[in-house]
Amino acid sequence: TLHSNTCKENDFMWNSKKPLTNFNELSKTYLNKEKYIYLYGEGFCEFVTGYIHRKLLVKKYNVILLHGLEIPIVYEQDHNPTLIVISKSGENFACIRKIEQLTNLGGDILSITSPEGDVTDIDACVSFYTCSLYNR
Repeated sequence: TLHSNTCKENDFMWNSKKPLTNFNELSKTYLNKEKYIYLYGEGFCEFVTGYIHRKLLVKKYNVILLHGLEIPIVYEQDHNPTLIVISKSGENFACIRKIEQLTNLGGDILSITSPEGDVTDIDACVSFYTCSLYNR
């Protein structure tokens, strides 16, 4: 469990449904160039997903920014997508809807959030918990 008194600024924790020992294994499994990466976040997190989107495009990844788009509109079977959801609360209706849509299509989900045990955490293949978001 993540507690604000044991978590230093800019620390993070992560959980995975599949055994992963490091970030290289994580990127080979979920963020390789053969997959499409769908990005979503709202509010301030929209700026973060926009930044990640530009960085991944420069590195020649197949990436789609989902602001204003529903997954069934952009999804194609050959995408084999990973959805990256960034949410401070993890309980945002639009984020939950994106997770449900991709879960129904059989995609992978990575969540970056602050509270452990929220809806994005429960449904995600890999969840990251950031202390700096948790403490605000």
